[in-house]
Amino acid sequence: MKYQGPESASTGSLSSSLRNFFPPRDCPAQKPAGTTMLVRMGRAMDRTADMLATIGRKGPVLLDRVETLAHALETGCSIARFGDGELGLAFPATGSACRGIHFQAYDRNLSDRLKAILLHPHQKVLVCFNNAFARSAEQSMVLDYEPTSKPYRRLLSIQRSSDVGVFERKQECRSYVRYLRKIQRLGSQELLGDATCFVLGLFFKQYIEGDIAEVCSLYRRFFSGRRVLFVGPKTPLHGASFLSLVEQGIIMSPRETALLTVPDRNCFSHYDYILMEILKHRPLDAVFIQAGPAATVLAADLAVNHGLTAYDVGSFNISLGKAAERHGLTF
Repeated sequence: MKYQGPESASTGSLSSSLRNFFPPRDCPAQKPAGTTMLVRMGRAMDRTADMLATIGRKGPVLLDRVETLAHALETGCSIARFGDGELGLAFPATGSACRGIHFQAYDRNLSDRLKAILLHPHQKVLVCFNNAFARSAEQSMVLDYEPTSKPYRRLLSIQRSSDVGVFERKQECRSYVRYLRKIQRLGSQELLGDATCFVLGLFFKQYIEGDIAEVCSLYRRFFSGRRVLFVGPKTPLHGASFLSLVEQGIIMSPRETALLTVPDRNCFSHYDYILMEILKHRPLDAVFIQAGPAATVLAADLAVNHGLTAYDVGSFNISLGKAAERHGLTF
């Protein structure tokens, strides 16, 4: 169904403890004398580690990517993910003009709803945070499944030459730790999934252990035998659309498939219409939503208020397309 909505604004135990998830850091190496930058970096790392230790003693428990997928499949809960954009919208900077992100304008209602989802847990919704990026500023990307190209500090050769890129996000790491402190102080979340669970390229551990096929088998279970609705733009920013993946036979295991096209930006401005159109497709077993921060709110809303399992999937289409391209896999 093609989107024809109005333009008006909306009114509307799998893991060890977090202390074990963040292992104690090694004793810091002696800092070279006179190296001011290294001294500052060392102090910042100490502060980050101290904050993580405090969070680890009090929760919430952070799941890794595989645990996140398994938890959603085993419990039947929905997934509402918080990345940089959602966190920035939920907690806009104090004393400055409220800003949106490039595909979603700031909206006070959106901000309030995101904050409520993040701080107040519901058994039907697994809220997901950038757990891995909070743990370490350095991350590894399997280049075969890379969503978008980025500069890498170095390349690793795991299964073949230069097949993994290593990148660093120091500022983001510190930011995520501060957000975790805020979630701990203001909210009551006891469990957070990993927001990058649908980014196949970040399953580095599984890649080096030869278990990418196992990750893809978990992905397939989200579709297999289910009546599914894909909600997303006709032309995503990156990768083939879900419609294209269905037409190519890459997504082929659902019992029934329906598609709802939404704008590629500012979806929250059309929230009420999109929600109404989703509900028209019932009965459904699962709704896969690609709609920026609006997807986070929709996933929680559908689960809590309408009894539907919904997944805020982001760039999941890219992971599926890359797995099909590299390995001939279907889902």
